[in-house]
Amino acid sequence: PNIPNKIIISKNKRLPSNDRNILSFYPFVVKNSGYGLLGDNIYKTLHKNGYIIGIKNQDDSSNYDTDADIALMLSIPPSFFRTNAVLNVGYTMFEASRIPTSWVKYLNMMDRVFVPSLSNYYVFRNCGVEVPIDIVPIGIDVDIYDSEKFKDKKFDFSKFSKLDLDNNCYKFLMINDGQSRKNNNMVIKAFQAEFENEIKENKVCLVIRAYRKYE
Repeated sequence: PNIPNKIIISKNKRLPSNDRNILSFYPFVVKNSGYGLLGDNIYKTLHKNGYIIGIKNQDDSSNYDTDADIALMLSIPPSFFRTNAVLNVGYTMFEASRIPTSWVKYLNMMDRVFVPSLSNYYVFRNCGVEVPIDIVPIGIDVDIYDSEKFKDKKFDFSKFSKLDLDNNCYKFLMINDGQSRKNNNMVIKAFQAEFENEIKENKVCLVIRAYRKYE
Protein backbone atom coordinates (compact mmCIF):
# COMPACT_ATOMS: atom_id res chain seq x y z
CA PRO A 1 0.00 0.00 0.00
CA ASN A 2 1.01 3.64 -0.50
CA ILE A 3 2.53 5.19 2.62
CA PRO A 4 0.60 8.29 3.73
CA ASN A 5 2.44 11.52 4.42
CA LYS A 6 1.44 11.37 8.07
CA ILE A 7 1.06 8.63 10.62
CA ILE A 8 -1.12 9.66 13.53
CA ILE A 9 -1.18 7.65 16.72
CA SER A 10 -3.81 8.87 19.13
CA LYS A 11 -3.50 8.67 22.90
CA ASN A 12 -6.82 9.26 24.64
CA LYS A 13 -7.71 12.23 22.46
CA ARG A 14 -9.89 12.94 19.48
CA LEU A 15 -8.02 13.36 16.22
CA PRO A 16 -8.53 16.57 14.24
CA SER A 17 -11.05 16.03 11.47
CA ASN A 18 -8.47 16.75 8.79
CA ASP A 19 -6.11 14.03 10.05
CA ARG A 20 -6.33 10.30 9.70
CA ASN A 21 -5.36 7.70 12.27
CA ILE A 22 -3.18 5.37 10.23
CA LEU A 23 -1.23 3.45 12.87
CA SER A 24 -1.50 2.59 16.55
CA PHE A 25 1.86 1.44 17.93
CA TYR A 26 1.93 -0.74 21.06
CA PRO A 27 5.58 -1.22 22.15
CA PHE A 28 5.06 -3.41 25.23
CA VAL A 29 8.78 -3.66 25.89
CA VAL A 30 11.40 -3.11 28.58
CA LYS A 31 13.52 -0.04 27.94
CA ASN A 32 17.15 -0.78 26.99
CA SER A 33 16.24 -4.37 26.13
CA GLY A 34 16.58 -5.61 22.56
CA TYR A 35 12.87 -5.03 22.01
CA GLY A 36 13.11 -1.66 23.75
CA LEU A 37 15.90 -0.44 21.48
CA LEU A 38 13.96 -1.62 18.43
CA GLY A 39 10.87 0.22 19.65
CA ASP A 40 12.90 3.39 20.18
CA ASN A 41 14.40 3.11 16.71
CA ILE A 42 10.99 2.60 15.08
CA TYR A 43 9.77 5.71 16.85
CA LYS A 44 12.88 7.77 16.01
CA THR A 45 12.90 6.70 12.37
CA LEU A 46 9.24 7.60 11.85
CA HIS A 47 9.76 10.92 13.62
CA LYS A 48 12.93 11.64 11.62
CA ASN A 49 10.99 11.15 8.40
CA GLY A 50 8.31 13.63 9.34
CA TYR A 51 5.61 11.39 10.75
CA ILE A 52 3.54 12.54 13.70
CA ILE A 53 3.82 10.02 16.49
CA GLY A 54 2.14 9.36 19.81
CA ILE A 55 2.59 6.08 21.68
CA LYS A 56 -0.07 4.10 23.51
CA ASN A 57 1.44 2.92 26.77
CA GLN A 58 0.58 -0.34 28.51
CA ASP A 59 -0.81 1.52 31.54
CA ASP A 60 -3.18 3.67 29.48
CA SER A 61 -6.65 3.90 31.00
CA SER A 62 -8.15 3.28 27.56
CA ASN A 63 -9.29 -0.19 26.53
CA TYR A 64 -7.00 -0.10 23.49
CA ASP A 65 -9.85 0.26 21.00
CA THR A 66 -8.55 2.14 18.02
CA ASP A 67 -9.89 3.64 14.83
CA ALA A 68 -6.51 3.09 13.17
CA ASP A 69 -6.01 1.25 9.93
CA ILE A 70 -3.15 -0.71 11.52
CA ALA A 71 -2.40 -1.77 15.10
CA LEU A 72 1.30 -2.72 15.38
CA MET A 73 2.36 -4.59 18.52
CA LEU A 74 6.04 -5.03 19.36
CA SER A 75 6.61 -7.56 22.14
CA ILE A 76 6.61 -11.24 22.97
CA PRO A 77 3.33 -12.81 21.75
CA PRO A 78 1.57 -13.25 25.14
CA SER A 79 1.21 -9.44 25.09
CA PHE A 80 -0.64 -9.50 21.76
CA PHE A 81 -4.38 -8.88 21.55
CA ARG A 82 -6.87 -7.93 18.87
CA THR A 83 -8.14 -4.40 18.44
CA ASN A 84 -10.80 -3.14 16.06
CA ALA A 85 -8.13 -1.87 13.68
CA VAL A 86 -8.41 -2.97 10.06
CA LEU A 87 -5.12 -4.87 10.37
CA ASN A 88 -3.59 -6.27 13.59
CA VAL A 89 0.14 -6.95 13.26
CA GLY A 90 2.48 -8.58 15.79
CA TYR A 91 6.23 -7.98 15.50
CA THR A 92 8.34 -10.48 17.44
CA MET A 93 11.30 -12.86 17.20
CA PHE A 94 12.99 -15.85 18.81
CA GLU A 95 16.53 -17.21 18.60
CA ALA A 96 15.87 -20.93 19.08
CA SER A 97 14.74 -23.70 16.73
CA ARG A 98 11.26 -23.82 18.31
CA ILE A 99 9.04 -21.13 19.81
CA PRO A 100 7.20 -21.71 23.12
CA THR A 101 3.98 -23.64 22.50
CA SER A 102 2.02 -21.02 24.45
CA TRP A 103 2.95 -18.38 21.87
CA VAL A 104 1.13 -20.00 18.95
CA LYS A 105 -2.43 -19.01 19.88
CA TYR A 106 -1.43 -15.37 20.36
CA LEU A 107 0.40 -15.26 17.04
CA ASN A 108 -2.58 -16.77 15.23
CA MET A 109 -4.75 -14.08 16.83
CA MET A 110 -3.03 -11.49 14.61
CA ASP A 111 -3.81 -10.78 10.97
CA ARG A 112 -0.11 -10.81 10.14
CA VAL A 113 3.15 -11.47 11.97
CA PHE A 114 6.46 -9.66 11.38
CA VAL A 115 9.73 -11.50 12.06
CA PRO A 116 13.28 -10.25 11.34
CA SER A 117 14.76 -13.24 9.48
CA LEU A 118 14.10 -16.15 7.16
CA SER A 119 15.14 -18.50 9.97
CA ASN A 120 12.37 -17.10 12.18
CA TYR A 121 9.91 -17.44 9.31
CA TYR A 122 10.49 -21.21 9.08
CA VAL A 123 10.62 -21.69 12.86
CA PHE A 124 7.31 -19.89 13.41
CA ARG A 125 5.62 -21.61 10.45
CA ASN A 126 6.85 -25.07 11.50
CA CYS A 127 5.59 -24.50 15.05
CA GLY A 128 2.00 -23.89 13.97
CA VAL A 129 1.71 -20.21 13.06
CA GLU A 130 -0.88 -20.15 10.28
CA VAL A 131 -1.40 -16.42 9.63
CA PRO A 132 0.74 -14.66 6.98
CA ILE A 133 4.32 -14.05 8.12
CA ASP A 134 6.38 -11.19 6.68
CA ILE A 135 10.16 -10.86 7.01
CA VAL A 136 10.90 -7.33 8.26
CA PRO A 137 14.65 -7.11 9.02
CA ILE A 138 15.84 -5.05 11.97
CA GLY A 139 17.64 -2.02 10.59
CA ILE A 140 20.97 -0.56 11.61
CA ASP A 141 21.27 2.91 13.08
CA VAL A 142 23.90 4.27 10.71
CA ASP A 143 24.35 7.38 12.85
CA ILE A 144 25.82 5.14 15.57
CA TYR A 145 27.58 2.51 13.46
CA ASP A 146 29.63 4.91 11.35
CA SER A 147 32.91 3.26 10.41
CA GLU A 148 34.63 6.65 10.21
CA LYS A 149 34.01 7.17 13.92
CA PHE A 150 35.72 3.92 14.89
CA LYS A 151 38.52 3.41 12.37
CA ASP A 152 41.20 4.83 14.71
CA LYS A 153 39.54 3.93 18.01
CA LYS A 154 41.14 1.41 20.36
CA PHE A 155 38.60 -0.13 22.71
CA ASP A 156 39.41 -0.16 26.42
CA PHE A 157 39.51 -3.69 27.81
CA SER A 158 40.62 -2.55 31.26
CA LYS A 159 37.22 -3.65 32.62
CA PHE A 160 38.34 -7.20 31.92
CA SER A 161 41.63 -6.87 33.82
CA LYS A 162 40.65 -9.68 36.20
CA LEU A 163 40.75 -12.01 33.23
CA ASP A 164 44.44 -11.19 32.74
CA LEU A 165 44.05 -10.69 28.99
CA ASP A 166 47.10 -10.38 26.79
CA ASN A 167 46.89 -7.01 25.05
CA ASN A 168 48.43 -8.54 21.97
CA CYS A 169 45.78 -11.23 21.49
CA TYR A 170 42.84 -10.73 19.15
CA LYS A 171 39.72 -10.33 21.30
CA PHE A 172 36.18 -11.42 20.39
CA LEU A 173 33.43 -9.87 22.55
CA MET A 174 29.98 -11.43 22.98
CA ILE A 175 27.27 -9.72 25.04
CA ASN A 176 23.97 -11.23 26.19
CA ASP A 177 21.97 -11.79 29.37
CA GLY A 178 23.24 -15.35 29.88
CA GLN A 179 19.95 -17.20 29.54
CA SER A 180 20.32 -20.85 28.52
CA ARG A 181 18.63 -20.18 25.16
CA LYS A 182 21.48 -17.80 24.29
CA ASN A 183 23.60 -20.96 24.28
CA ASN A 184 26.92 -19.50 25.39
CA ASN A 185 28.24 -23.03 25.87
CA MET A 186 27.84 -23.72 22.14
CA VAL A 187 29.64 -20.45 21.32
CA ILE A 188 32.56 -21.46 23.55
CA LYS A 189 32.79 -24.93 21.97
CA ALA A 190 32.61 -23.47 18.45
CA PHE A 191 35.28 -20.91 19.32
CA GLN A 192 37.56 -23.63 20.71
CA ALA A 193 37.06 -25.78 17.64
CA GLU A 194 37.71 -22.95 15.20
CA PHE A 195 40.73 -21.45 16.96
CA GLU A 196 42.32 -24.47 18.63
CA ASN A 197 45.89 -23.63 17.59
CA GLU A 198 45.53 -19.87 18.04
CA ILE A 199 44.21 -20.35 21.59
CA LYS A 200 47.24 -22.48 22.51
CA GLU A 201 49.50 -19.72 21.19
CA ASN A 202 47.49 -17.04 23.03
CA LYS A 203 46.71 -15.25 19.77
CA VAL A 204 42.94 -15.01 20.31
CA CYS A 205 40.51 -14.96 23.21
CA LEU A 206 36.75 -14.89 23.70
CA VAL A 207 35.20 -12.47 26.22
CA ILE A 208 31.56 -13.04 27.21
CA ARG A 209 29.70 -10.40 29.18
CA ALA A 210 26.53 -11.86 30.70
CA TYR A 211 24.23 -11.17 33.64
CA ARG A 212 23.77 -14.82 34.53
CA LYS A 213 26.30 -17.52 35.34
CA TYR A 214 26.84 -20.30 32.86
CA GLU A 215 28.80 -23.53 32.96
